[in-house]
Amino acid sequence: MLDFDAMAIRVVNADRHTLDLVGVLDTEEGSQYAGIAAPEEYSMSRRMVSGETILIHDAERELDPDRAGDRRILARGAGPSSSCRS
Repeated sequence: MLDFDAMAIRVVNADRHTLDLVGVLDTEEGSQYAGIAAPEEYSMSRRMVSGETILIHDAERELDPDRAGDRRILARGAGPSSSCRS
């Protein structure tokens, strides 16, 4: 079973300079996701673009709060066992 409080799906744009928001599944009301984000906002972007599947076991330890995207994930309470696939 997978249980997510919030999940956003982004795809790497053809120019490889932006991540476009495709969809959101969120239990909280209101939009809190930017339509476009820079790959540099997420610490795992380079690994995903290379085709690597990433499993984050401990978001607080593995994500970088200095990066805006990681900081948003941490602020929303992303806990253990978050998975990112390209």
